[in-house]
Amino acid sequence: PHGEHGHFASGAGGGSGESKDSAVDGRGMSGKDIADHLKDGHHVSIDAEQMDSISKHVASTSEDRKTPYDETDLSKLHINGMEAFDKGERGIYGRTAMPQVRDEMMQSFKDELTKHGVDIHDEMISPRDLNPSQRDFSVGKTAGMREFFGSSGKFDEEPKAGSGILVDKDNNIIDGHHRWAAYLTESMSNPDIQMPIIRINASQEDLIGKGDTNNPNAGHDGVINEWMDSNGVQRAGLGEVSAPGAKAAGMTADMTKDEGTKQIKVEFDPEDEKDKRLLDHLDDIGVKAKARRIAEGTKD
Repeated sequence: PHGEHGHFASGAGGGSGESKDSAVDGRGMSGKDIADHLKDGHHVSIDAEQMDSISKHVASTSEDRKTPYDETDLSKLHINGMEAFDKGERGIYGRTAMPQVRDEMMQSFKDELTKHGVDIHDEMISPRDLNPSQRDFSVGKTAGMREFFGSSGKFDEEPKAGSGILVDKDNNIIDGHHRWAAYLTESMSNPDIQMPIIRINASQEDLIGKGDTNNPNAGHDGVINEWMDSNGVQRAGLGEVSAPGAKAAGMTADMTKDEGTKQIKVEFDPEDEKDKRLLDHLDDIGVKAKARRIAEGTKD
């Protein structure tokens, strides 16, 4: 249902009588109440100036780089009068399809695109002009990034060459959804802000593969995935992660998260720096401890 002043019809309070997908008019609510509605799975409609209070509340709950809102989907939040985070609900790829290109791999990534005749260059753009390809992104991670970028002066500094998020020729984000969401959050109080991107002159389908709104694992047959597979680069979220020699080790573990059960294959060498970095990354997605126990052969 659509209300007269916002995207959604008004919903009172956050009581247990509301269905998970019920729409809530969040105008006048505190940042905590809005964040809690999102955590409960509700769609929420707010005014742009309220975004700051949500972000600050969520960041204030951080402990050891984790918040109670890390698994909360920001794409359920609508900003009255504009398309913003809710554009993510039109994303055609699940997290497991999305590439992660780390800084140390960027040159190799660029070389792969050049090999395929694809132009790639730096640009500055408004975060409001970009479109998420991924279907969901974290409230907690976005708030944490926004707080860090603000306190470190990153929003105001001159960006380094090659430091932007990856964007296709049609302004679809390929890698860097949470950085985009942090800049988009900041744009609610600073509408003229620009962010650095690395423009790739190719379509998201050519880069990631053909997406499927009914299959979150679709999209593993693009140019980027050829490079990822040949370089042992993992995908975002809790997709299949392979450390060097994982096939030989044959170790598997069921890693259960709210969205379902995924499988991670790990061979851990305590003397191998790449494996140490892998476990550090697994910590970022909340599964390091279990992955380490399995990799070292200890009991769960």
